[in-house]
Amino acid sequence: MRAVIVAVLVSLCVPAHATAMTIDEAYQAIPHKRTIFDGRAPDFDPGELLFLREFFEQVDLAMVARVQTLMWFQSAGGRGAPLPHYEAQIKAVLDHLKGMAVPVRLTHVHRLVVEAIQEQHRFFVESQAAREQGRPFEPRYASHPLVKTASHKLVTAYNVLIQLYPNATAHNKQAFFDYLCALDFI
Repeated sequence: MRAVIVAVLVSLCVPAHATAMTIDEAYQAIPHKRTIFDGRAPDFDPGELLFLREFFEQVDLAMVARVQTLMWFQSAGGRGAPLPHYEAQIKAVLDHLKGMAVPVRLTHVHRLVVEAIQEQHRFFVESQAAREQGRPFEPRYASHPLVKTASHKLVTAYNVLIQLYPNATAHNKQAFFDYLCALDFI
C-alpha cells in the first residue's frame, strides 16, 4: 500500500516532459554495464544473501533517480526529472533501506551507501538552490565536496564487500562494482 501511495505522489511531481526511466535505460544513459547480483550463489550466508538482493534493488532505484535528476540539471530542465521527483523517489529508497534488517557483517556497507545517497541528495538540493538564484548548473560537479565524499563512501562500500566475500564468484564481484559504480556520480 505504501508503495502505491509513493508511486502516486511521485507521478504528481513529474512534469509532462519527464518520463519514467527504467533501470536498464538508466544504465544505458550513464553508460554503464549492468551485472545483476546472483541471489542464488552458494558462497553467501542465506540471511546476507536475501539482504544483498533487496539492498541492490534499492541501490538500482536510487541510481535511476540520480540519473534522471542529473539529466534534468544538465539539460536545464529539458529532460529527465526535477528535484521533487528525485526527492520522492529517494525518500522511498531511504525509508526502505533504513527499515531493512541488516546482517551484522553488512552494517558498515549499509551505512556507507545510505550516507552516500543522503550526500547526493544534499548536492541536488544545493544545486536547486543555486538554480533558483539564477546560477547555472556547475558542469564540474565531480569536484563538489558532497559528490566527492559520496563517491568515496561508495568505493569504500565496494572494497568492504570484496573483503567480506573474497570467494564470491567473478560475476557477483562484478555486480558489486556495477551497482555501486552506477550509483556514483564520478
